[in-house]
Amino acid sequence: MADHTEVMKGIVKHANVQYPVLTPNVKGFEMAYEAGAKEVAVFGAASETFSRKNTNCSIEESLKRMEDVVSMAKERNIPVRAYVSCVLGCPYEGKIEPQSVAKVVEKLYDMGCYEISLGDTIGAGTPGEMRRLVDAVTARVPVDAIAVHCHDTYGQALVNILVALEGGITVVDSSVAGLGGCPYAPGASGNVATEDVVYMLDGLKIQTGVDLQKLIGVGEFICHKLNRKSNSKVSQALSKL
Repeated sequence: MADHTEVMKGIVKHANVQYPVLTPNVKGFEMAYEAGAKEVAVFGAASETFSRKNTNCSIEESLKRMEDVVSMAKERNIPVRAYVSCVLGCPYEGKIEPQSVAKVVEKLYDMGCYEISLGDTIGAGTPGEMRRLVDAVTARVPVDAIAVHCHDTYGQALVNILVALEGGITVVDSSVAGLGGCPYAPGASGNVATEDVVYMLDGLKIQTGVDLQKLIGVGEFICHKLNRKSNSKVSQALSKL
């Protein structure tokens, strides 16, 4: 995040596209605001150990930091999105109870975050666990304020997303070509590939407004620039065709 000011100033911004900036604390928010950010995102965890490893503070301390950012954002009419890591499992603590996640989500919603993304950071969650998590969270917070963010380490991302959709969630985080990961989650792969999500949604007759072929082209472009292989199964299959 050290260079997000340069990134914000360097990208070409398009109408009707949001460019939220991850802001870990008040200083980060001030830098993002000065760089022209129109939306910011805060992030915490449902695991005490992961919270300390990732942000060097407890869950309660991280919530206070986020509340300070949200308060400043409100003064400037800047919407705030939130992320909660390790909602289905932690690399240090193992399984995380759904009610523990729901408590964190409720606090973020109450402080003013318009949307909270549930992150399966290590990608270890299964459909039954996702169902229990969605039920626990939506019992406390409106379902239209919830998103899912599934990593695909164990190949469970798409089926977990499908379960979330069946539970009424309509916002899914994804990453072109499945790029990404987390330095504090050893062995975790990147977020679910956007190409694979769009292919599944197309098959479900859910309109996304995304052109799959053009999306595959974007993935091929960035993978070529990074000299990396795409993690998208759909892109690999269609490229061979």
